[in-house]
Amino acid sequence: MDDNASALHLLDGRTVQVRPIVAADSDALVRFHEGLTVETARLRFFAVHPHLTLAEIDRFIHVDHHDREALVALDGSDIVAVGR
Repeated sequence: MDDNASALHLLDGRTVQVRPIVAADSDALVRFHEGLTVETARLRFFAVHPHLTLAEIDRFIHVDHHDREALVALDGSDIVAVGR
């Protein structure tokens, strides 16, 4: 487990690792976003938004962990949640 990660036990019995987002998460973030339902993406972006732009990916994975923070929950190498 990553030194910055914490294990979180979910009600469905799974255990996920929660840690700060890093640049290497970009592909997993794209897969996560593209796996969202249309309604979930609409609620996040207030519009139908099936794909992230390169600028959005860059902004979402590069946070300063001071004024801007983002945490990911991982099930293996798959992002299952993002909190900002």
